[in-house]
Amino acid sequence: MPPDYLRCLIASTMVLLFVNARAIAGNEIQCGNLRSEGQYGPFDYRVASIDKKQLVEGAHFTREVEQLIRGKNSGDPAGDLDYTLRAFPNHPRALNSLMQWGFRKKTDQPSGTRWPIWCYFDRAVRFQPDDAQVKMLYAIYLGRKGKPREAAIQLEEAQPFVGDSANLHYNMGLVYLDVGDFEKSLYHAHQAYSLGFPLEGLKNRLKRSGKWREAVPAPKPVEPPTVSPNVPASMEPATPPQE
Repeated sequence: MPPDYLRCLIASTMVLLFVNARAIAGNEIQCGNLRSEGQYGPFDYRVASIDKKQLVEGAHFTREVEQLIRGKNSGDPAGDLDYTLRAFPNHPRALNSLMQWGFRKKTDQPSGTRWPIWCYFDRAVRFQPDDAQVKMLYAIYLGRKGKPREAAIQLEEAQPFVGDSANLHYNMGLVYLDVGDFEKSLYHAHQAYSLGFPLEGLKNRLKRSGKWREAVPAPKPVEPPTVSPNVPASMEPATPPQE
């Protein structure tokens, strides 16, 4: 590798690392760090013990809180959702409930929360970068906030952790449709439906855009002809003449 090219590669890598580090530091200032803040946790919800989950959910994430009926410790559920997500930053149902509460109240930061809703997603992603469910929820939130390009980034980062997921492909199809990348949208639509995704909203939107095409079935491999071990006598090679 030429020395000049190597120096440029190292320099660009260092700049990227510096930019990412500044972004993370900036998010920590705006959204709080992930070290213990004098409360219970934080714990990875996927692997936390039942006792830890029950301790928090029994006191803060009740059925009424999750369904946004009422708070456990106040009139509305936002404060209980905030506590739950500080104890378990990647609690998927709590993230979904907070997202729905924000849309219901038409605010980016409901009363009773410490940070804007996007911060809770940012904290979850920073806390457990390999949690695909969090990234998919974040993508849904970003898509509904009119940020399809940012949503696409979250879905693309989730894909290595879930592989061929019908739900992931469907959401990627919706996001790419929103940004006007019809070929990628169609590709992910075909993948989602081939994996059995039941809803046809994406297909119908592509049809209305005039971009829907049925998937072309892959050609079947041609198998070589089989030779029967019992060759008829008439097909046996002739015996060479005797001299």
